[in-house]
Amino acid sequence: MSNYYRPRVACIGVGITGIDAAYRLKHEDITSFRAFDFAEQLGGTWRDNTYPGAACDVASHAYSYSWDLNPDWSQAYAGSTEIWAYLDSVCTRHHLHQYFQFSTEVTAAQWDPQRYCWTLFLTDRKTGTASTYEADILLSGAGGLVFPSWPKISGLREFGGTLLHSARWNKPKDFTDGQHVAVIGTGASAVQIIQAVAPKAKSLTIYQRTPAWVLPKRNPKFSALAKFIFRYVPGAMRILRNLLFLIGDFAVFPMMTRGSAAQWVVRQYLLSWYKRQVKDDTLRAKITPDYDVGCKRMLPTERYLDTIQMPHVDLVTDPIEHFEKDGIVTRTNGATTTKRSFDTVICATGFETDVTVRPPLPIEAFGQTLAQAWEHTGPETFRLCMTHGFPNYFISLGPNSGTGTFSTVHTIECQVGFMVQAIRGMQRRGVRAMQPKRELQTEYNKKLQAVLATRVWNSSPGCNSWYRSGNNEGKNHSLYPYHSTHQWLELAWVRWSEWDLDYIPNYKRPKSSFTCAFYAACVGAAMTGVAYRLDMPLAVQIAGTNISRLVSAAKHGSEIRARRSFRFPSALDRSKGSRTFPSSKLKKTPCVLVKKPKGSLGGVKIREKVSYWVSGVSHSLVDWYNLGHECRGQTTKAWSTVTHKTPLIRSGRPSSSLNMPRAEKSKKKSTETAASGGGRKISAYNQYMKDELGKVKADNPALDHKAAFKMCAQNWKTSPKNPQNQAEA
Repeated sequence: MSNYYRPRVACIGVGITGIDAAYRLKHEDITSFRAFDFAEQLGGTWRDNTYPGAACDVASHAYSYSWDLNPDWSQAYAGSTEIWAYLDSVCTRHHLHQYFQFSTEVTAAQWDPQRYCWTLFLTDRKTGTASTYEADILLSGAGGLVFPSWPKISGLREFGGTLLHSARWNKPKDFTDGQHVAVIGTGASAVQIIQAVAPKAKSLTIYQRTPAWVLPKRNPKFSALAKFIFRYVPGAMRILRNLLFLIGDFAVFPMMTRGSAAQWVVRQYLLSWYKRQVKDDTLRAKITPDYDVGCKRMLPTERYLDTIQMPHVDLVTDPIEHFEKDGIVTRTNGATTTKRSFDTVICATGFETDVTVRPPLPIEAFGQTLAQAWEHTGPETFRLCMTHGFPNYFISLGPNSGTGTFSTVHTIECQVGFMVQAIRGMQRRGVRAMQPKRELQTEYNKKLQAVLATRVWNSSPGCNSWYRSGNNEGKNHSLYPYHSTHQWLELAWVRWSEWDLDYIPNYKRPKSSFTCAFYAACVGAAMTGVAYRLDMPLAVQIAGTNISRLVSAAKHGSEIRARRSFRFPSALDRSKGSRTFPSSKLKKTPCVLVKKPKGSLGGVKIREKVSYWVSGVSHSLVDWYNLGHECRGQTTKAWSTVTHKTPLIRSGRPSSSLNMPRAEKSKKKSTETAASGGGRKISAYNQYMKDELGKVKADNPALDHKAAFKMCAQNWKTSPKNPQNQAEA
């Protein structure tokens, strides 16, 4: 359909968001999708984080796509290498690499209000070549954990030893073995590095500014039996994933409310666990936070508390004064300084988490950039994924997206799914641009901040968290104040009254898949009955065509919605020799009509193993030999002609001839004799074949059924019972 709206979609980044968008849009027949990444391979966070001990603190079966669960996770919490391998295997399995363009940096994006499209300015990082790319819809999948945040300490770059950052680890994982090592930070990546480096380092010094709540974590390896169950027991992985989802919503989320009973219970449990694990009162006081559990990111660990008690590990809470060429100087009580020398310093200080720089490039529309639009109000979106003033711009993991209780992958799937729902609606309604209404966006964000004020993330002054802006005194633009179920329901569908829409002039709305399927089913069912009772070729054609429409609407609803007309070639078109089955237009493996020999009605290869009376195919036309054999995509392969087996006789009605020329059959009208007793009328040819076949077999026992049938057909041409011969006589 020429004027049907098929938007071009572009994505910034080829991480979890880009992969999910590629898969979903591929199944929506949006083949113009393109995702750009400045790196040379996919993976995003899990491509860049290769430090020792790098792993996900979300359960593996929750940190995977709902449409491609992985039964082969090696352990409950997978490492970064295994997660990257999973993402790469997903792209290979679903043929998604074709939609990605690597080593290409998006330097800017600009909305064209005249042409209703985004122009992306690209730079090839290998050659330096500049280019542009146009897209009707732009998705930001750059995420928030991209660029490392280096500590702002005097003399940092003057350090003479090896200086590393957890997000840019460019050394072997065993590089620090036997060295004097310093780790700055006690966040998520720091805790993992400390546990991995401490056993082999000569000495390890940990510089801590603010302690974080550490949670006990069990990380068992999955046995071969468990993997077998995940792979072959239907629903096993789905049940586990849903169980983890429910635990996050009903066990973890309740403690995120300030002053709640759940918060008190968890805090008391952790304090008692700290007391059992750390016997040294001074050390335990250093690592025990004085704020609510969950205000900062909680750190599930296996052996962190044991590691910091090792004799060659030192935990320093004094502030760092400056770097020197061979070490770090700290200041105690504002006066005394202490210097410690190191071979290697690891800055495990996380990423630049300011949501105003997601993505870190100018996104411009109507004369202002996204950063300028958010300068006064702060980062604001509506329904977590779009912002007023930037039409057709969707954001993944933007402001207030993180739930803090379940997998980030779930949030990404919800947001990408919302974008797909919006695209479907734009196609159906003829909308070329959409953006949230300003007043609704303002009201929406006021409500979010009001609810966030009751959560632990906005609680204690001693909680120095990146969740909030303005030195931990401003708004919380990072987390979602409700549970994951609420987020899923909020993004489940588009409420079109909440959006400013710009329509395509004179747009003819396509028929819905339900309407097409309903009419196709009615016509197909009616003509199937006509074709079976009267054996009319035209009825067979109509039935076959409508059945193909019905299957199309049922299996490929999004593709059917892309069409106003259903003038597909008939599935039983017998007039043009070899032709492709209409499924080739439905992005399915095409099947081939077998070319008919002279004097035969031929047949059609049918992909699904369906019986002829269900598919609307007259049983005299079915290629019984090829029925049920799947086509492998050879659209022009010549299939050897196989003589049909004897057709079945149902309800006392013999079938039509398989070898009778079509011209003769069309002339053969209703020369029928009534069966004794006034039963069903049978054509002269069928009655002759029924009587003669038994006689020929009795007279010639050596003949097989096939040869006997052909002999009867030849005899019919000269038989006096043939109405044509009677007319000529």
